[in-house]
Amino acid sequence: MPVESFKPKPSAGWAWWIALAAVMVASAAPVLFLPTSEEVPWWVDLIMWGTVGLGLWFLAIAAYFPFMRYDLAETELVLSYGSLLVYRIPYSTLSSVERKNLAWGAQSSMRLPGLALWKVPYAHEGSIRMCSTRSSRGVLVLRTTDGVSYGISPAEEDRFVHELVARAQRAGVDLALDLASVPPSR
Repeated sequence: MPVESFKPKPSAGWAWWIALAAVMVASAAPVLFLPTSEEVPWWVDLIMWGTVGLGLWFLAIAAYFPFMRYDLAETELVLSYGSLLVYRIPYSTLSSVERKNLAWGAQSSMRLPGLALWKVPYAHEGSIRMCSTRSSRGVLVLRTTDGVSYGISPAEEDRFVHELVARAQRAGVDLALDLASVPPSR
């Protein structure tokens, strides 16, 4: 069976990361480019270069945005954000698919409007491994038999779910579906 790839729903989430990168680099620039005659403590330089490094990391996150995809392979679902994030979920471990509106938790994570990546803590749900252009509304939550949850946002949601269910059935899994309780996000 050939691999079928799905893109995520459209989003401007990448713009948040570029804006954050610009703020980080701009806040450090005045100190980094002082004339050499100015005496700056070493620890200030260290903090400023760290800030620039963080800004470059945010730019990398934005640059990989076009590479987010969901691949339905022969025996597993592969969620990827370029080479920065790859989750492999064997169909045999899937137990349910549910569309949910997720309540943000107070803890920090890699989540901004339009993009949620890696483990994200949500109120009432715990930690969800995200690879989604939706951070809270209309997220497809995939649950596994080992208690791990994944959040995604395929652009062709109906076709994706139909194909996922078919592949899971071929692996001997009857997925529990709940897609009606929350309307799909745009």
